[in-house]
Amino acid sequence: TLAAGEYQLLISASGAPLDAIVRELIAQTYALTGNDRTAAARLLAISQQRLAQLSKEYGLDSVPDKPKTTARAQTKVAKKSTAKR
Repeated sequence: TLAAGEYQLLISASGAPLDAIVRELIAQTYALTGNDRTAAARLLAISQQRLAQLSKEYGLDSVPDKPKTTARAQTKVAKKSTAKR
């Protein structure tokens, strides 16, 4: 029995291609971390850059990074809240 938040990869007796196993491992790690690329890389013990490369290679590159607030976005928010006053 797996604890909450734990995942298990199952491979049939007939085997599975390594690419399919790696892709599934990355996908499950993203699910476990809520698509947090930094946390996923940490759990997989690889760099964020390597995880980004593998994600792109296995068609998982649409997984978003954590949203980053840029200075430009902060300025827009500040202008909008000033304008509402």
